[in-house]
Amino acid sequence: MSRTVSAWVTSGGNFLGVTGPFPVHVPWWAEVEQVVRHLERTLQVPVLVLRLLSVDGGEGGRDGHVTYHVEASEPPTPGALERRQVDRALWSGDEPLRSPWARVDGLWELLDWARSTLSDQGRPVTGPVEQRRTWNLAGLFRLPTGRGPVWLKATPRFASDEATVIAAFAEVAPGLVPTVLGASGGDGRPHLGGRLAVPHAHERPRACARARRTPGASHVRRALPGVPGRHRAVGAAVPRG
Repeated sequence: MSRTVSAWVTSGGNFLGVTGPFPVHVPWWAEVEQVVRHLERTLQVPVLVLRLLSVDGGEGGRDGHVTYHVEASEPPTPGALERRQVDRALWSGDEPLRSPWARVDGLWELLDWARSTLSDQGRPVTGPVEQRRTWNLAGLFRLPTGRGPVWLKATPRFASDEATVIAAFAEVAPGLVPTVLGASGGDGRPHLGGRLAVPHAHERPRACARARRTPGASHVRRALPGVPGRHRAVGAAVPRG
């Protein structure tokens, strides 16, 4: 079974209309890169997927007909969207536990933080942000810079120690993990859950898979308990070999 997609499109808090269904080749609901590309070709404006609204058919996080809430940077040309009756509560409800990257204001704040952090480090973003994945446990974005792509990953508060765990691995095996360029939090802002890294494991999956199979990976697991304690101070779990 394949995945088909419909999008409920808003801009600046205003509901603009619906487009779809249209097919995409990747079956997984969290994978939204093809969804974004199709919508930007159709609507001729930049868009970002906020969250999954409903699924008809499919199971296990894949297949079926899925409907997303999509935010457009500006209204598309008249006629690009179909006006339909939709359940306003599905897209306009203010759920306090909703992830920051699944809300319009939280998503813009996250991306603004990433651009500002990279600019301060001499890596200004040079093009449009590419949205790769979004679901309740993470959002993944690729940011182009003049010094190569940087990955932005957003996670819930309970996973906020991820950057510290990566730093612990880097102390004993720098080549096994990405270089963390920044992590949001501790600056007085609401929790954004953002981490910036280069290169990200998603950019080199085969290399990372080989690394996990090498004898060095076992060495890392044995060495981690002896790394001085930043990771223990925040209560991060350390893999045991």
